[in-house]
Amino acid sequence: YMVQEDLVFPPDLKVVLDVGTTLRIGAGKLVLAQNGIEIRGTKKRPVIVTSIDPLQHFGSLAVLGKKGTQSDINHLYVSNGSDRWHAGIFFSGGLSIYHNDKTRIRNSVFANNRADDGVNIKHGLVSIEDSKFIDNAADHIDLDYCSGSIVNSQFFMSSPGDSNGDGVDISGSEMVVKNSTFSGLGDKGISIGEKSRIYLTGNVLKSNNMGIAVKDLSLAYLFRNKFEGNVSDISIYQKKKIFGG
Repeated sequence: YMVQEDLVFPPDLKVVLDVGTTLRIGAGKLVLAQNGIEIRGTKKRPVIVTSIDPLQHFGSLAVLGKKGTQSDINHLYVSNGSDRWHAGIFFSGGLSIYHNDKTRIRNSVFANNRADDGVNIKHGLVSIEDSKFIDNAADHIDLDYCSGSIVNSQFFMSSPGDSNGDGVDISGSEMVVKNSTFSGLGDKGISIGEKSRIYLTGNVLKSNNMGIAVKDLSLAYLFRNKFEGNVSDISIYQKKKIFGG
């Protein structure tokens, strides 16, 4: 499907992209679901969302939910996205999911998105499993006021990239990050801020500027993680004065 203008679905309809669907979106254009999204890809026939012109980024694949909204994503490949303002809301990722009660992402790839975030999720329960985040700028995924888990996933730059880019940036959230790899990040493998609580176990943080940063009254619990070749492994500091020492 070729989407050459903004495509905004009615708030009472759930958007379903079936196995093998390819969605090509015009430069700067938006696709907005307002009652959750279901991606039904398979390993052999993933759902692909990308730009029409490989040299021009589309705006955002956005999901704006409400109480009771759920999204389930399996075998999705998103590339060449950016960000987009719409109706006073800034969707800051190639994939942006806001105010969904539950979001599950499995077996998916997010690559070469150019925005504040490759993926941005705000407010909800989040489960991310067996997924890859590759060469996104700035952050691979930004989680704001979420709870949930990231398991068996990879976050990396294949070549030197954005010096401000994090693998995972969490704010005001409670997360478990387990058995995942963070490598080649120009800023932080994992950024933990704004009174977040995080449990890290079985992860590998390799060749990043910072392995993890713990900021602004956040709490991080580490168990059996491996740090290798980072400029600094663990940095602890205050960034925002409103959070105290």
